[in-house]
Amino acid sequence: MVAKVGLLHCVTALLFLFVAGVSSSAEDTESTTPTGSNVHELQTLQDFYAHVNNNEHKYTFIKYYTTWCSHCKMLKPIFEKVAKAYVPFLPRQTGENSVDNTTAITLFGKPLLPTNSSTPQVSYMEVECDLWGPYHICSRLPGYPVLELITPVDDVSQKFIMQDKELRKTLEEEHYNSLGLWAQAWYNVKNFFTSLGGAAGQDLEDMQYVMRKVEYQGKRRADKICDWLDMAILHDLERNVQSKILAGDCMGDEVCAAGLQWFEGVKNNLHLEKKKLENILKNEENNTKEFANDDDALRTLKFKLHLVEKSLELSQSDPIIDEL
Repeated sequence: MVAKVGLLHCVTALLFLFVAGVSSSAEDTESTTPTGSNVHELQTLQDFYAHVNNNEHKYTFIKYYTTWCSHCKMLKPIFEKVAKAYVPFLPRQTGENSVDNTTAITLFGKPLLPTNSSTPQVSYMEVECDLWGPYHICSRLPGYPVLELITPVDDVSQKFIMQDKELRKTLEEEHYNSLGLWAQAWYNVKNFFTSLGGAAGQDLEDMQYVMRKVEYQGKRRADKICDWLDMAILHDLERNVQSKILAGDCMGDEVCAAGLQWFEGVKNNLHLEKKKLENILKNEENNTKEFANDDDALRTLKFKLHLVEKSLELSQSDPIIDEL
């Protein structure tokens, strides 16, 4: 009887501790996540890659921090303010370089953002590197806090990623088939124990997002961060068009089609075209100010130069193109 009473007391005590722990955890969550916040706190590694490798053409703005970092604590309300207030290309009263979407943002005379429904979407995430320090998402960083914008996987990049994965799978199968029976058995054992790591394996496999990151290094003020986001997103939209033009696949994109038409006319004389564009920009910066009131013309001129430079860079690094 005494043993049963003692057991009952133990069970009751354990239940009390469990309920208290859940309650405390809920209170901690409420204290660190403001009501109505749209900042997502990272819970799992798979969750991180679901955000940064999404197929919905969303940008992910990430704050990496630690609980002991004083600068991280000062940045928290600023990051929350940006997450609540920022809308891409929306005119703001503060800030020096914000893009005004009261007039369409155009390239080659075509709107980069044809309708309001195509306005870029941004999600916000906090990564506590006290918890995720051993993983690549935090271990690659030199210090804290760090703000990074991860650009979406565009259609052209997605094709190359899929081709790369298929190639790696084919090579892995060929390597496996070339092994003897004992070597294949050992290979299977190693893969089994590696798979038990789960998240760790994925951390090493999905590092392609690093090539799509842009780090903010300016003043930690909400208006400056919003201005920078405008510029970073605009540059990424232009880069996406550039990738489509170089791939020769515009997929119904009017801006790309106009750019491809121009590029087809100059691609056989890229070095000459590069000098021509550089001279026009040099004169513009020095005195003429020909494009002072024509944002599209100036943006298109700079875009053409970047496109030519990228094409020349690729031709020098690709032996197949060199042979042609």
